[in-house]
Amino acid sequence: MTRSKARDTSELLHGLGARIRAARELLGWTQQMAAQRLHMSVEGYARVERGSVSPSLETFALICVEMAISPDDLLSVPKPAKSPPALPPEQTDVIRRITARLPSLGGPALRFVDHAVRFASLQVSDANTDDTE
Repeated sequence: MTRSKARDTSELLHGLGARIRAARELLGWTQQMAAQRLHMSVEGYARVERGSVSPSLETFALICVEMAISPDDLLSVPKPAKSPPALPPEQTDVIRRITARLPSLGGPALRFVDHAVRFASLQVSDANTDDTE
């Protein structure tokens, strides 16, 4: 197994263990109580929660049944948040200049900037609606 795959597997096991631990804690169970219900040793159960070992398919199914949690919820891997697309340099420069001047703006100028931002937001919202129709 390559280092990258080993790291990915380790991260998956740690995430699975953390979700199993969270489910156990929501039920108000101790590790000993969970291990007993799952017909495991406390040490073996603790290793699953730590992500040190992968539970067998049989144990995984029993965890889902005993803790009343769906396999999908236990296996869910959060998707990384998408970063917004980078702005072109000219837009970045405009935003930088506006941001630098905001502290010194008085009432009417600040209200103008606020209205401009709201108007731009409406334009973006309308454009997105047009794209989906």
